[in-house]
Amino acid sequence: MNAQNEQIQAIKKTAIEVITNPAGFFRNMPITGGFVEPLIFLAAMGVISGLIQAVFSIVGLGMHVSFFMALASIIIVPVLAAIFGFIGAGIFFVVWKLMGSGQSYETA
Repeated sequence: MNAQNEQIQAIKKTAIEVITNPAGFFRNMPITGGFVEPLIFLAAMGVISGLIQAVFSIVGLGMHVSFFMALASIIIVPVLAAIFGFIGAGIFFVVWKLMGSGQSYETA
């Protein structure tokens, strides 16, 4: 349980840092370290986004969809965020390679 709490605190700290100091965060971000932590962060941000979207849809401030579709966005949005995150990184990787970069896909 303590490891989960640490993971949640790390995600919260990273999100706050990205919002408050994006240039500093990306300047100091490690270029290696694996895919798991960024994927977890991406999924967590997708869950939060899905929750916000579902609440807005239910109270009538967002897209007008059914109640069940609004709740399904809590699952759909994180999955799409993860998929398109890897696709976006692939596009950046190709552009970097065309520009002569020696960085790996992991950096993207």
